[in-house]
Amino acid sequence: MANISSKDVSIVVQGKNIIDHTKKCLESLRKNFPYAEIIFSTYDDEDVFGLDFDVLVQSVDPKATYLSGKMYNNINRILTTTKAGLEKVNRQYCLKIRSDLMFDNDKILSDIASQFPLRDKQYSIFKKRVLFYCLWSRKFEYIDNKYYIQTPFHLSDWLCFGLSEDIKNFFSDIPLTDEPDYSYYFKNSENRVQYMFEPNVTWKFPPEQYFTTCFFGRFFEQANMKSLQDVTVEQVELSRRIFASNVVVCGYKECGAYIQKHEYKFVSKNINWLKGVWLSGVYRYADFLSDYKKYCDKNFKIPNVYLWTLNQQIDSDAVKLSKHYKTFMQPIRVVLKWLEQFFAVVFYIIKIGFATIKLYFSGK
Repeated sequence: MANISSKDVSIVVQGKNIIDHTKKCLESLRKNFPYAEIIFSTYDDEDVFGLDFDVLVQSVDPKATYLSGKMYNNINRILTTTKAGLEKVNRQYCLKIRSDLMFDNDKILSDIASQFPLRDKQYSIFKKRVLFYCLWSRKFEYIDNKYYIQTPFHLSDWLCFGLSEDIKNFFSDIPLTDEPDYSYYFKNSENRVQYMFEPNVTWKFPPEQYFTTCFFGRFFEQANMKSLQDVTVEQVELSRRIFASNVVVCGYKECGAYIQKHEYKFVSKNINWLKGVWLSGVYRYADFLSDYKKYCDKNFKIPNVYLWTLNQQIDSDAVKLSKHYKTFMQPIRVVLKWLEQFFAVVFYIIKIGFATIKLYFSGK
């Protein structure tokens, strides 16, 4: 398995200059990919002093659209900085990442794609397989920890690596979204009638699904979903077939990259074995291996097949556990709520009693 030379790689780092994170991100790239061309694509009002890059691209910030809580839709920001950065790429391979990722090594240059040579010509679009990060590539998602929905065509935009022509082709024809209509799609009364989720999930698609459906929808009519809830069994099957022949979905162990943000650092470094309801829908390296064997190479031997089987079993059981756990917790929540109200009543009776006594004696 031949390694790819960093001399043949352009790295597009897109996004804001995130204090403490972007500087470390760029330093890790320089250390692990010493001969790569580093392109920092950001906004024209960002302070870039002290950052280590070869090419700077600054664009007008299209701004994010507020959703709810701490959530913003950055979809047009991602597209703007990614496209602007890709215009400066002129080497054979391209690595596109967020500005808060870190690399511990250069494993991603080991040409992982060559380990999976067989592809179904009917579904092959990329010239060569493209690597995508597993967070947040998805099979399904729990929304508000209540609603289960299949999520076909949902590849992470946090990291992708492959031939430059393939990476450019993936992003080139994706249009900016019309804001705020796109972000508030399910606030529209016409769309709301059919909507199955809580009001705080209002966008038409999350960014990852929007990018993936836009690209593969150019080649497969069935991939043109109307919205995130427009899901059929046939679309789920098509999505898995397309992934099996076009990508490799990998994690920290395979590519050496992780997220610096504290809430994601441990998860991204240990995604291959971490479990939980909110992680059970992540499309991991193990899922890709399963799809590759199913759709491309029946004779492919999955490494550590026992661990892989165990991984799939735990994912399945985590989903079932969550359903039983919610049912189990309902009466307990009622009891706890009753106890909370009981102690609140007792507290205020005592408080009012003491105040009344003090008032009584003060008035004498």
